[in-house]
Amino acid sequence: MTSAILKLLIWLEQSPVRFWSGVCICYAFCIILVIFSVVAEPAGGKPEGRWKRWMLHDYLFVLSMCAVVFSCRWPFLLCPAYFNPDEAFLSSVGITLWHDPVFWRSTSAGTSGPLNIYPLLIPKLSGFSFSYASARMVGLLLVLGAISCLYFTARKFMCLALARITVLPALTFFAFAVNSNFIHYSSEHVSLFLLSASVLTLAVFVSSPRSHGWMTFAAGIIPGAMPFAKSQSAPLGVVVGFSCLLALCFRKTPRKNRLNNCVIYVAGAMVVPLFFFVMTKATGCFEHMVKAYLLANMNYTKQGMSLTTSIGAFPKLLAMSGTFRVWLYFQLTAGLLLLIFVLLSGGIKSFKSFSLKLPIFSAALLIVALYSVIAPGRLYPHYLLYLTIPSALWLMACTACFGQWANSLKKTLHIQTVTALVMVGVVSVVSTLLLNNPAKRRPMGCSYKFVSYRGTPAGNAIRNLGLSGQSLAVWGWMNELFIETGMWSATSDNVLGFSWVRTARPEDKDILPNYLDVAPEYFKNLYIADLAKNKPPVFVDAVSPQGFFYVDRLLYGHETFPPLAAFIKNDYHIITEVDGVRIYIRNDLQSPASGDKAQ
Repeated sequence: MTSAILKLLIWLEQSPVRFWSGVCICYAFCIILVIFSVVAEPAGGKPEGRWKRWMLHDYLFVLSMCAVVFSCRWPFLLCPAYFNPDEAFLSSVGITLWHDPVFWRSTSAGTSGPLNIYPLLIPKLSGFSFSYASARMVGLLLVLGAISCLYFTARKFMCLALARITVLPALTFFAFAVNSNFIHYSSEHVSLFLLSASVLTLAVFVSSPRSHGWMTFAAGIIPGAMPFAKSQSAPLGVVVGFSCLLALCFRKTPRKNRLNNCVIYVAGAMVVPLFFFVMTKATGCFEHMVKAYLLANMNYTKQGMSLTTSIGAFPKLLAMSGTFRVWLYFQLTAGLLLLIFVLLSGGIKSFKSFSLKLPIFSAALLIVALYSVIAPGRLYPHYLLYLTIPSALWLMACTACFGQWANSLKKTLHIQTVTALVMVGVVSVVSTLLLNNPAKRRPMGCSYKFVSYRGTPAGNAIRNLGLSGQSLAVWGWMNELFIETGMWSATSDNVLGFSWVRTARPEDKDILPNYLDVAPEYFKNLYIADLAKNKPPVFVDAVSPQGFFYVDRLLYGHETFPPLAAFIKNDYHIITEVDGVRIYIRNDLQSPASGDKAQ
């Protein structure tokens, strides 16, 4: 079955005509559903006939959006090499977590929390191996979930036609994005999904006068979980959580019911923090959680550019992806023009009580998202993903105000305004496609490479040792070795990582030439303790020209860390060097001859 699917994908990719025909069919069907909703819904009443009812069904439109995104993105899923070093890093943490599922005891993930890693275990539970393809599939499902939540949020505040139109720009961006920073499994994907889901719960609270206690409790869990996906998303969770509390407080219900709902919501928000507090306390890794996640992230932000410098550098960050910049400006400008048009037309009198609150909330969320992007003080393009959901919500909020104004007009003019908005939506979609130029930048032949790829030379050398499923220690930055060998990390943290923002930056190299000056003693001792505890059969010094970031052996080789140099000298011996990558095996293991496996 799997081989048949791969053969089909290879056949599709061999001809750009076949590939783009599939994309056009999926996208055309989605556009047809949008146009049909414009034509059929304003006529009043439900359309006669089962097929017409299906054409207006929300779930059919959601499935069509999923088909559009998948038809555009599946070649990226099969690319055998990583698009971004973070992709290999997060997957390697997932492999270690499969060996020991207690986060912060077995591993940590830098600025990412446990909720960024646990989803990577789902493919493994389903029978698939850890790979870039499985990680990207998880990321794609999270994107599809975020888009679906956006659509259902729009449905709470506007008619079917407007809801489908306003989600088109976001759908188009995620489907046709080709920048590697937006398509690999990044540390922002889980946060985007949680943000979309929490905004949907807010829309339910605002649009519905009543809600069940369990629903309120479950809604509180979502923003409370966001800091444990990535600390960078915590401000967004605070804004949505506070807005939900306000919505619950000002409902037109008895005061006692409002108070009870607020207490239930706060209780739900405390579930995830309390779970990880109890887990880390019970497993004895609470101190490590505080130092490796909370304090390390604070230090990470402190070592970056200042806030004012980051604000000044934001245009440079946007310039790293011209497509995203154009798309973002379109969302913001289109929403602002719609809002100004409605206000100048005197439509404010026809708004419902909550209509103007929607743009205010989305603007506040957008400002906080901008802060989340620039706060770390680094120009990483994948941080821009935090702006996708808030900017889409801004356009939806302004469109909802436009819809309220249009509903107050005569029927004929109402149809004309909605039709005009459809034209604007379609034009925006086409312009996004043209500016993105996906046909020339989309990688082809990934299916064949997926089948024929045999790994890196260093990964092959380690895999030939026949130690899959055991531990591996890597000094340097070559996390793809864990994925290629199926081995888990023997160390829960690293030492060289603390030099990422200090010693290896060109502007700071003369200030702190030694990475040991910035690595805390706690993590130096922890690294050696983990090696002594796990006794990995293989140790790899990946500081080489083939590695990422750390390439100078004189500055970053394992010999520059005296306790590690002594540990390796006493317990390991080198068996080979592949393209500058030195591979050591434990002394009690027999060095394999050519073609043999370690005993």
